[in-house]
Amino acid sequence: MSAQAISAQCREFWQGRQSLLLSTQNADGQLHTSHAPFAFDEYGNLAVFVSGLATHTHNLFLASERVSQISALLVQDEQDCEQIFARERLSLELFAQAIERDTVQFSEWMMRFEQRFGDIIATLKTLPDFVLFEMKVQKAVYVRGFAQAYEFADGLDSEPRLQKPR
Repeated sequence: MSAQAISAQCREFWQGRQSLLLSTQNADGQLHTSHAPFAFDEYGNLAVFVSGLATHTHNLFLASERVSQISALLVQDEQDCEQIFARERLSLELFAQAIERDTVQFSEWMMRFEQRFGDIIATLKTLPDFVLFEMKVQKAVYVRGFAQAYEFADGLDSEPRLQKPR
């Protein structure tokens, strides 16, 4: 399969998901994994709009301040996979940045969220504790099945390379 075809299949996979598993760290280095709905832009950036009451929101602020990476995982639904050991998935290494509410960038992201998730976003925008984080993909690994793991070394728009066994 060509690099272009792998890229297209990967894009179709992640754009077909509505939520991701997010892994962050607190100030003591303790890991926290959670789930969050996400939106995306035409450049392959992702964003989450999350409650300030959630542990991951505090950890995202911390990662943003320290310019440290967070991880995310998008994974095929179990009932849709033929072999659980070869489940289709996309692992992401990301940098997160909080986006202020009174910016054009915030408005553009909210339009994307409204297109994806509908009327609930209008309600969530009224809640003062909700925070928008834009996440830039630094590296990604897309697994299509056994012996089919492709690394995107410079973000989702870079050329995929088949990973070799380690």
